[in-house]
Amino acid sequence: MMVANKHATSRDIDALLQPDPGEAVIRLDADFLMFEDIAVAIGAWPSKGQARKNGWAGRVPTGFGSRKLGKRTIWWLEAVDAQA
Repeated sequence: MMVANKHATSRDIDALLQPDPGEAVIRLDADFLMFEDIAVAIGAWPSKGQARKNGWAGRVPTGFGSRKLGKRTIWWLEAVDAQA
C-alpha cells in the first residue's frame, strides 16, 4: 500500500515508491500527511478517532518511509512544496 501527498510528482512516486504496474498509489490532497488520514484512507479504521486510539496519530515525517500495520507495510512519500 502506498500513499503520497499532493506535492509528490509522478516522477518522485515512480523513483521512490516504485509501484508495480497496476498498483494503486493513494494521493491525499493535503499539504502534509497525518498518520490518522492514511489509516482511514487505506481502510484500516473507519474514523480518525479510532486510528488515533490505535497508535496512528501525528504528522508523517518529511521524506520517504514506511510503517507496519499488521502484516501489511504502508509506504509513504511526504514531499514538500518546491514553490515555498
